[in-house]
Amino acid sequence: MEAEKNKTTLIAGATPDPTRYAYTAAVFLDRAHIPFIPISIKNGSVLGKDIVPLGNKPALQGIHTITLYLNARNQQEWEDYFLSLAPQRIIFNPERRTPL
Repeated sequence: MEAEKNKTTLIAGATPDPTRYAYTAAVFLDRAHIPFIPISIKNGSVLGKDIVPLGNKPALQGIHTITLYLNARNQQEWEDYFLSLAPQRIIFNPERRTPL
């Protein structure tokens, strides 16, 4: 469990909407005691953490994993930024096309 605490995950496309997969990912990470940073073009908070404005392209350190909840069209705009964070892995989550 201690090793997981050093694997900060950036949730790109974070949302305060509990019906979305990005929110479910935050719940999973929180329950597993894995630190996460929600980042999005949306405002709000996720599990008490303010969503970091993606448009600012903030300089973040120590990002182990980026999990993307952006459609392929929107990912392209942020590719260079995400790569600049030097994550060890990037998870491209599939786009769900049917309602939950």
